[in-house]
Amino acid sequence: MLQLQRKVTAGFISLVGLTAIIMSTGCGGGLDTEEAVEICNEREKREPSQFDGGDTVMNSCITCYEDCGNDCSSGSVTDQGFATFLCDDVACTPDGC
Repeated sequence: MLQLQRKVTAGFISLVGLTAIIMSTGCGGGLDTEEAVEICNEREKREPSQFDGGDTVMNSCITCYEDCGNDCSSGSVTDQGFATFLCDDVACTPDGC
């Protein structure tokens, strides 16, 4: 009985490890939230007027870097002067790219 428990436990640990590896590599090179926030805060310091749109602009920036990593790029500036962020030519919103 003890051997069966060990096999089940080992199998579960292997499954959890495999899942973690798949999740960490399956998202296309995005950055973690902390890194994305740091980059977006730096961008806001350099170009504060482009972030005057409030949390939506900042959250779109963060989402872009989380989804695309360093492939995130600035798109056009909206009529209101706010920045847009693009991931593979798709505009990012706080909900995703």
